[in-house]
Amino acid sequence: MQDSKIESIARYTEEGFEHHRKPAGSMMTIEFTLDGQEFLALNAGPIFNEAISLIVNCEDQNEVDYYWKRLCEGGDEKAQVCGWL
Repeated sequence: MQDSKIESIARYTEEGFEHHRKPAGSMMTIEFTLDGQEFLALNAGPIFNEAISLIVNCEDQNEVDYYWKRLCEGGDEKAQVCGWL
């Protein structure tokens, strides 16, 4: 697919093994582009078992607040550092 590539890969270290139960060197995150759309995948299970994570790149806090408010409509907002709903 044109305009598609792996941007970067972060791997678990020995320090991450105890908390995440992942072998050192295994993939933690991967940033990639598919047909011009940016994605980030996180290999976090079994600690975090959410079905999907989305990253919305915003220009400023007003834009973050705009999307957060709309994404929370009819949902369940979780008070987490990274903003889960």
